[in-house]
Order: sequence, then C-alpha cells, then structure tokens
Amino acid sequence: MSTIRSVLNDSKDKDPRFKKDELKEAEGKLKVAFIEFYRKLHILKHYSYVNLLAFSKMLKKYEKVALRRAARSYMKTVDDSYIGSSDELGINLSNTNGAWN
Repeated sequence: MSTIRSVLNDSKDKDPRFKKDELKEAEGKLKVAFIEFYRKLHILKHYSYVNLLAFSKMLKKYEKVALRRAARSYMKTVDDSYIGSSDELGINLSNTNGAWN
C-alpha cells in the first residue's frame, strides 16, 4: 500500500486518473498476488504443523528405544516455544482473507 501511495505522491504534477482497463489490470494482478500470498501462508502453516508432528514422533520413538518417559516434558518445552505457541500465521491468514473479502 505504501508503494502505491509513493507512486501517487510522486506523480503530483501529472493527472492521477487511470483508465478503466489499467485499473482492471492492476486489480487482477493484486488478486493473483493475494491468492499466491494466501496459498504460501497455508503451506507455511502446514510446514509448521508437520514440524511439531515430527517432534512428537521422534520423542515417541526415543521413549520406545530408551525405555524412558521424556516426551511429555520435551513436548511441553516445544509447545511453549515460539514454534509451538506463535499464532502469527493464523493472524496473517485471517488478515489476508479479510483484506480481500
């Protein structure tokens, strides 16, 4: 948005009107960019989930091999860490969805 404002502010001596086809083209490009951004956020959220699942499975395997109960305390540490507790992706997904709709 700031880039668009800077372009408009730089063109003060020019007539800031745009043709309908230029606006449609810009709107189409923005729509494609938003869709791609939203899709990439979903991929990143899935990647984060898979990483948490991998931690869980590795700890389960460790418990089985070492005959030692450790998964609960380690998973609590992982859940309390940024990777387990951050909701930034969910917020960004909601904001992106809300911005376009």
